[in-house]
Amino acid sequence: MLTDFEPYVDEEKVAQILAIKRREVIERARRGELPAHPLPPFSVVRAKRRKWRFKISEIVACMDVRKPAGSDTIGIGSPRRQKEKSG
Repeated sequence: MLTDFEPYVDEEKVAQILAIKRREVIERARRGELPAHPLPPFSVVRAKRRKWRFKISEIVACMDVRKPAGSDTIGIGSPRRQKEKSG
């Protein structure tokens, strides 16, 4: 059934959601800290660079597991940045 379909998003969208840099999203995906789905390289010549795609529901579930007790946000940006947003 197609009602369970969830589109994949790129690292730019995940970076916006988590309030971190795009590069940090890629590094965390490589280290296995974020649930990610690697795409196969499109060219043999440029096989070193891998594209990643993410599912928002998996990112949210991952952050729910890691968030500290009493926290009501899923963002993992720096505390300084979060303080600037709230103040």
